[in-house]
Amino acid sequence: MKKILIVTSVEKELEAVRLGLNGDPRFHTALCGVGPVQAAIRTTMELSEESGYDAVLNLGVAGGIPGKAKIGEVVLGSASVQADLGFEQADGSFERIETLGFTVSKRDADVALFRQIDESLSMDHHTGIIVTQSMVTGTKARLDETIQRVPDVFAEGMEGFAVLSAAEAAGLPSIEIRAISNPVGPRKRDEWRLDDALAALTTVAAHLKEMT
Repeated sequence: MKKILIVTSVEKELEAVRLGLNGDPRFHTALCGVGPVQAAIRTTMELSEESGYDAVLNLGVAGGIPGKAKIGEVVLGSASVQADLGFEQADGSFERIETLGFTVSKRDADVALFRQIDESLSMDHHTGIIVTQSMVTGTKARLDETIQRVPDVFAEGMEGFAVLSAAEAAGLPSIEIRAISNPVGPRKRDEWRLDDALAALTTVAAHLKEMT
């Protein structure tokens, strides 16, 4: 890989990533903003304004699904799914957007890029689906709803699907990587460990330098 774009949603994540990269010239970092709309727009703008990228990575902190990903652990996304993109039926059931053929709600990570990063991360990490949601889960009921919609979910973020969609539109391989800062479910801010997640993010970035 000659030139890789890494986008994060907020400045603290960006600082953690840059600390791990330690000035490696192959990587360019930028902010994509919070939420899927900002992430799609700003990633697209970055890819339009700067040419020559070989891949796009979305790094950041996220909530971990209880029993699957704990605080301080890392999830390498096999796919990014916008779990709230679809239709609620009169009986309360949910249908993904694909059922009506309008668009898609899932972006698979590029297979070759996934394998390359998986091998570079010489640290314990999970591999699995990361969901993108416009609203952070704050109740057990909504957690259960997300798991019902995406049974193989490991983590919840707010930008991954949008970043991968922008990369796909540009014809570039992409992937989402998340460090866990809190459990998904009933919102308890005293359970959040942002510093642990940021430290893990720095470690991930340092390992990315092993990519060839």
